[in-house]
Amino acid sequence: MRLALRPGRRWNLPAMLFLLGLLCHSAYSQAAECSDSKVRRLSNKGETAKSIADACDMDIEDVKALLKRRSRPKPEEASDEIDDDKGLPRGTPLSVCACWGPVSVNHRESAPNCRSGFAVPRACPAMCPSGGYAWQGVCG
Repeated sequence: MRLALRPGRRWNLPAMLFLLGLLCHSAYSQAAECSDSKVRRLSNKGETAKSIADACDMDIEDVKALLKRRSRPKPEEASDEIDDDKGLPRGTPLSVCACWGPVSVNHRESAPNCRSGFAVPRACPAMCPSGGYAWQGVCG
């Protein structure tokens, strides 16, 4: 038995059923899989690990492991301890605004006194007599 979809093109019934089965399977598997963010959203709404595992077609151990490795702490869990990082924070000026010559905005220079370990140029709101803008180095 042959089914005609368009004039000049014929498909047989087993091929059509096979394609329909693939389409249904892919739609079901996409609906059953949950992303990390969806699992976290369900957990934040109060769902249990078992109900999340059932809804997402996952093992309960996988759900628990995913919830344990939370990337960011909740605001109420954030501590008020002093940051242990040594060095100056990002954006701290390392020099005064002056006409230091031409510089690329993508230039990085090593700066051990900065937390990041490098400094970048930042344009200042002043023109240089030879043209261009004054700039200063800041922690990147």
